[in-house]
Amino acid sequence: MPFIRTTLILPGAIETELGKSVKHEATAQAISEMGIQPIPPESIANAIAYAISQPADVAVNEIIVRPAGQAL
Repeated sequence: MPFIRTTLILPGAIETELGKSVKHEATAQAISEMGIQPIPPESIANAIAYAISQPADVAVNEIIVRPAGQAL
């Protein structure tokens, strides 16, 4: 019987248009004050590609992908 594998992807700050389109002043200020350089969406895609490229007998249960500065 084939197994169904799942992987939890936990992204950190990602480069999106959201940071530039926030209308709520307090939220926009909090984003700008974070001082974290977001990572490109391709970083998340690479993590997903890694998880699905593993052999059938390997389960990658969780991947946390975030900018190095956010890990502190």
